[in-house]
Parts: sequence; structure tokens; C-alpha cells
Amino acid sequence: MDYRFLRFHVHDKYQEPFKKAFIEVLNHTSQEEGCVYIHGYQERQDPNTFRIQSCWKSQQAFDAHINTEHVQQFGERTKDMKDEPGEMFITDRIV
Repeated sequence: MDYRFLRFHVHDKYQEPFKKAFIEVLNHTSQEEGCVYIHGYQERQDPNTFRIQSCWKSQQAFDAHINTEHVQQFGERTKDMKDEPGEMFITDRIV
């Protein structure tokens, strides 16, 4: 299994449009064959911070995900909304 955590931070004025695009891409992604699960979060202390926790059957499944139309569209729609680079952590589950 391939466990990933992503973090996005957006400008104040883009919080709601980003959230809408975020929900859409998560809904599409959850239907992908290689996606075991995907969850989206918005921080309480900093509502301009959004996080994704996901699990993929394999690296190949994640690679296929990155090339889907909905992910490409999400990237294009939100590229100017972020005020710092996104972060991604690939992890191994311990327990």
C-alpha cells in the first residue's frame, strides 16, 4: 500500500473556491480503481490550510491518478489560489 499526505495553503480570498474544487477532485478520486481511500480536511486553526490523506494500491495507481483529467483540471483551476508550494509526504503504515 502507498500512504500519502498532502498539504495546500491558499490565499484568504480563494478559500471557498478552492474548497469547492477540492471537494470535486476528492469525489472523483474516490471512484478511481487504485484508490483504497481518500479523505480531505480543512484545518480549524488555519482554514486556509487543506490536507489530503490517501491510500493507493501501488505507486503505479498513484501515477495513473496524477494523469487523470480531474486532477489535471484541479491543478489548473487552483494553481493561482495557493500562496505557498504544496507538500506531499509518502509514508509507511506502522500500526
